[in-house]
Amino acid sequence: MDSIPDPKLLLILKEKLAQKVSETPFDEELADQVLVSNDPAIFALALSRPDCPVKLITELALSPGEGIRALIVAHANTPLSVLRGMVNDKNPEIAVAAKRRLSPGVLIVEPEKFNRH
Repeated sequence: MDSIPDPKLLLILKEKLAQKVSETPFDEELADQVLVSNDPAIFALALSRPDCPVKLITELALSPGEGIRALIVAHANTPLSVLRGMVNDKNPEIAVAAKRRLSPGVLIVEPEKFNRH
């Protein structure tokens, strides 16, 4: 018989993850923890960081949450390929925002092209 997780424990774990997302430099493990959390508040917290990894942004672009997709379309690290896909978003405001980001004269830097060390 599966036991039901203690809600207080789940809240503590969520708070610890939120603190980690707020204070810790991103690495692959933290990005995976954000994805596994399946928590829109944790997603939004990660997307509020300017150093949010492209991999995480790309994964979250498939989110059913319009608020998350709106943060993605506005994030500076969002790849062109993701923005192109968002042009057809079911939310017209997100679609328009993606089109604006892709408009000529709008500077979009592909961060993955500059990570060659």
